[in-house]
Amino acid sequence: MTVIAVTNQKGGVGKTTTAINVGVLLAKAARRQVLLVDSDPQGTLTRQLGIEVRALRVNFVDVSPAGGAPRTPSSPAYTAST
Repeated sequence: MTVIAVTNQKGGVGKTTTAINVGVLLAKAARRQVLLVDSDPQGTLTRQLGIEVRALRVNFVDVSPAGGAPRTPSSPAYTAST
C-alpha cells in the first residue's frame, strides 16, 4: 500500500485540487482503488467530490484517535491507549 499525503499549513495553496487530481489520475491511469481522506474541518474535499457534508453520519473527528488531534507521547489519548 502506498500513502500519498498532500499537506501545507497555509490555506489557498491548492491542497484540495492537488489531492483530487492525483486521486483521479491514480484511479484512472493506474487502475487503482483510491481513498481520499478529508481531514479539513471545512470539508472542502468532500464537497468538491459532490458529497453533502451535513448528510454524513460520521466525520474524520469521529473516527480519528484523540478527536483528530495528533497522537504524541505526551497526549492523554496516547498514554491512555498504550
